[in-house]
Amino acid sequence: MSAKNIIRKILDKILGLKEIKDELHNINCRIEGNTVKVQGHWKLRTFNEHKLLLDSRSMVDATVLKEGDWECDSWQALKEIFGKAPYNSKIFLDVGAYFGLYAVKAFGTKDFSRIIAFEADKVNASQLRANLLLNDLLSEIEIYEMYVSDGSGQKSMAISSNWYLNRGMAGTKDHNAIKRSIVVSKAMDDVISESNQFLVMKVDVEGGELPVLNGARNLFAHNKVLLMIENISNAIEQREVLEELGFKLVLEVPKDCNWIWKNYD
Repeated sequence: MSAKNIIRKILDKILGLKEIKDELHNINCRIEGNTVKVQGHWKLRTFNEHKLLLDSRSMVDATVLKEGDWECDSWQALKEIFGKAPYNSKIFLDVGAYFGLYAVKAFGTKDFSRIIAFEADKVNASQLRANLLLNDLLSEIEIYEMYVSDGSGQKSMAISSNWYLNRGMAGTKDHNAIKRSIVVSKAMDDVISESNQFLVMKVDVEGGELPVLNGARNLFAHNKVLLMIENISNAIEQREVLEELGFKLVLEVPKDCNWIWKNYD
């Protein structure tokens, strides 16, 4: 079987979505040494010791392809803090995982006994699964395909195909988004039952941060939590809720619009 057909077979099996399969229909591949070059806007890139399937049209993917990373300042700051934390068992929660960059980075540190990625958008979750497959991480990183909120039910979510130039915008509160999908929503407290653990949580959900926080109150109350959260919207409300929950601001990363908080001394 040719390299082209092997790649097509793998991606069709793991992605399984018409939106991506149509785009892969005319895929071209060539072998250069041990590297498979995928032509078109889907490209494979080696990232540290891992391989990533990336959409070269989408902003985050394109930045990784061009510059080799995304939000490196935020990750380095977060990594330095959790790396010094004196706890043997650490759990990483990636809320708004997109294609899995933070989850894969977390695995690469070897610091975490459990890594959980949450992604509600079907195409983004398929790309996430493809990246875990490429790196033999399907059994190492758990995936919850759901909208993390403050309760159980269903949500009408703006899907990633509204913004093919930045598919990370999936889930935004933009009510003008034409393409939407009904997705399962659950509170973190209804899914994760850990207690007396050290949790590192990254939250990037395009304006849906407050419901995520309110739906994790029990989790926060029973664990030591290091939290990195995007603050583009609802910054004042975020600060009020986090301070109410006993968090203290550790660091701001203005370049990436991220805050890092913790609820322990």
